[in-house]
Amino acid sequence: MRLKRNNAVFRLRANTKRAVFWGLAVLIVSLVGFASIVQNLHTEKSYAVGTDCNPDAMTIDDAVCLQDMNYYVKQTMIIDTQYELVDSRDQQIYKIAKLVDGNVWFLDNLKIGAEDEMLLTNNDTNTDPNVNGGEFVLPASAAGGNTYTAPVIYVGNVDDAVDSENGWMIGGYYNYCAASAGTYCNEDEEAEGDAMYDICPAGWRMPTGGVGGEYEAVTSAYSNAINVLQLPLSGRYYDGAPGRIGEDGYFWSSTNRDGRRMYYLNRSGSSLSPTGSYRRDRGYSMRCVAKDVRPTMSCNSSAKTIDEAVCMQDMNAMVKDSMAMDEAYWLIDIRDKEAYRVSKLQDGNIWMLDNLRLGGEETLTLTSDDTNTNPGLNNGEFLLPASGSWEDTYVDAQINASEKDTIQDSSNDWRVGNYYNYCAASAGTYCESDGEGDAEYDICPSNWRMPTGGNGGEYQTIANLYGDIADTLKLPLSGRYYSGASGRIGDDGYFWSSTNRDNLRMYYLNRAGSSISPTGSYRRDRGYSMRCVVGIKETGSGEFEWKNDKNDFIKGDDGDLVLIIDLSPAAVLSVKVNDVELEAGDYDLLNGDGATMIVLGQSYLNELPVGDYQLSVLYESGTVIETEFSISEKSVEPEDEGDEEPESEDEIVVPDTGMETQDGLGGKKIDTMVLAIMVGILVSIVSGIVLIGRYNDRRR
Repeated sequence: MRLKRNNAVFRLRANTKRAVFWGLAVLIVSLVGFASIVQNLHTEKSYAVGTDCNPDAMTIDDAVCLQDMNYYVKQTMIIDTQYELVDSRDQQIYKIAKLVDGNVWFLDNLKIGAEDEMLLTNNDTNTDPNVNGGEFVLPASAAGGNTYTAPVIYVGNVDDAVDSENGWMIGGYYNYCAASAGTYCNEDEEAEGDAMYDICPAGWRMPTGGVGGEYEAVTSAYSNAINVLQLPLSGRYYDGAPGRIGEDGYFWSSTNRDGRRMYYLNRSGSSLSPTGSYRRDRGYSMRCVAKDVRPTMSCNSSAKTIDEAVCMQDMNAMVKDSMAMDEAYWLIDIRDKEAYRVSKLQDGNIWMLDNLRLGGEETLTLTSDDTNTNPGLNNGEFLLPASGSWEDTYVDAQINASEKDTIQDSSNDWRVGNYYNYCAASAGTYCESDGEGDAEYDICPSNWRMPTGGNGGEYQTIANLYGDIADTLKLPLSGRYYSGASGRIGDDGYFWSSTNRDNLRMYYLNRAGSSISPTGSYRRDRGYSMRCVVGIKETGSGEFEWKNDKNDFIKGDDGDLVLIIDLSPAAVLSVKVNDVELEAGDYDLLNGDGATMIVLGQSYLNELPVGDYQLSVLYESGTVIETEFSISEKSVEPEDEGDEEPESEDEIVVPDTGMETQDGLGGKKIDTMVLAIMVGILVSIVSGIVLIGRYNDRRR
């Protein structure tokens, strides 16, 4: 019985071998066919799947690598929200977050390093571009002695979790010569100044330490800073071995205390000290914060959608029309590369959702190419003075940028911005002690302007449309500037309008705590905040084209004639043919992604006599677009005499699927591959049935 069973098992195994052989053969055929299909399918590049960085990223959603971090990506991050990015140097993934101090922080200890040396360059690391061409050789991880003058690292415990509940890992240990990428390797007490370079990724750096440093600022901002920064008790490296793991954590800063010691952040149990310091020969952990790198970018003056627009100055009616209601977008002011949130609100206007921050330590020359200046005054040029000594005056432009980047509302990342007296706000056009009329010009970007104020103004309209206008417009309590000092930050916010109340006062929007007054007014010598709205009715050069290059209608044919004009349809006043205004039923006026689409219907066209016609479209600004179209009779084709060659019955007509048939998919090629797969599956099923049947026969 046992022998019979063994023989049956042996024969089953033999059958199994044959079945496996044929199954593998069929599987290979199937996979080849399937791989051929996949290879020829169009695939969209996904940064999330691969490790390709995106150095042109302008938002956190576009960023892939730590090295993609820049000022614009940083601006789009939500405070206290965790993100993940990849270090392009070793593919390690790091958690990061923008915190209430305004910085973007690592939430993991740095893990760079391996058993072999690593070549770091200025392209991927915060190395000094003037030393060794920006190259630094990070040594291999090894048991090393304490030294100031040579880089030493240890990553033997890099992936060990100190806090098993949270999974906070130890990361690497670095003496200061290694941490500073070889730029701070002085003997004992000989070091001076702070470290400017380090082994943080490009676009990042070590935080500042000591009193008033970034470690102190961020730990003071949170009662639970240990959990916010996710700081492990990662210990330190000393005398060739790690120690104090589970008891202390030490995190280098870039700040020098004296010739021998650098400041660090120390966690001891549940206590934090942001002003600790010790010798540079120790191996401590590292964290990094993002720099405010502003990459090279170019505006897109021909933008037709908000997705194509880059700068505030790219705004036009087509871009405006393409924006979704109540959704925030980011645009850049080309004048100083500052980034601003903008939104189309329910009054139909596009509003800035940040206070203007134009100007600072240097005088700026503004022109009518980039600013809403008066082109008839000084050739459109206005010199915005540097921020400095302030005088309460009507007749000279004054600005103050002392609170430019101060975050007034940390939970929302609302910044104070700059203060402008009215002479500065109006780009030097409203600088009289007794002013009359409203301001037509200002320092808003070109295609933008100050909102109107007072009763019936844009501030009042928008306030009436939203229950909480402070949240809608993201209005900080940014205070004001008066008598040489900022004041009332956290209590009030004042936002200039373009509307005059009387000779001395202009209307403004006032936020006092949770209350809003859209009809406040005060003297023009004060320094208030500024907002801007889009100040355009139409856009573009007035270029036009006939859809499909067709402006000839043949009587009796199906179809319309469609004229596409590079201007907003919202500004169209009339459409005429041979100076006769068309009625509503004669044409359709459509929005083609912000462009005007004039559709002349076939019923209207069939009624016109044969001939040439002049079509003209009038816009609100007085722009007139003129072009021609023609009406023709359908010609009668003569019958073709002679014998036609009969169509072959064997001819196969492959429908046009839009796919390539030579190098891509199409026609017989895809049918052959699908057939191969189906045959493979069928053979596998049959083999399985035969195998099971034989096995059952043997059991009997």
